[in-house]
Amino acid sequence: MTSNVDRDKERAIYDRIQLVAREALVIGITPKMAQVMNEPRVFFLDEQGSRIDSPEVIDETVASIKD
Repeated sequence: MTSNVDRDKERAIYDRIQLVAREALVIGITPKMAQVMNEPRVFFLDEQGSRIDSPEVIDETVASIKD
């Protein structure tokens, strides 16, 4: 998604993604923490390695997010 998408269209796109995610694995890459926090699980990758957890746990435990 680009920054040229207005809020209404962005919401519609995320709604469609959620519909697809009911039946299939969906991988999204985003710098938008608000969207990340809406997901049940996230895959996080940094210099220390990778992990899959809830966004709240990753936010609380991964030091590189706070840098």
